[in-house]
Amino acid sequence: MSDDNLAQRKKQKIYFKNDDVDFNLLWAPGYQSAGGSELGECYHAASRIIENGAGSWVRAWADEASRLEDVSGGPL
Repeated sequence: MSDDNLAQRKKQKIYFKNDDVDFNLLWAPGYQSAGGSELGECYHAASRIIENGAGSWVRAWADEASRLEDVSGGPL
């Protein structure tokens, strides 16, 4: 793979403008097949994340976990 192709991939975003935040969001659905978050759950959490606020990342995912526990009737 050429350096140009790698550089082009870095330009593509899935949700956030911040490279680090966007990368972490991209990483999360990779665990779906191992029982991790589904894509819709990732986007639902992302909608509540302030791009440059690390605390909002933690709160959004904790809220998502609580919401899913309520829906499922108990701890996941």
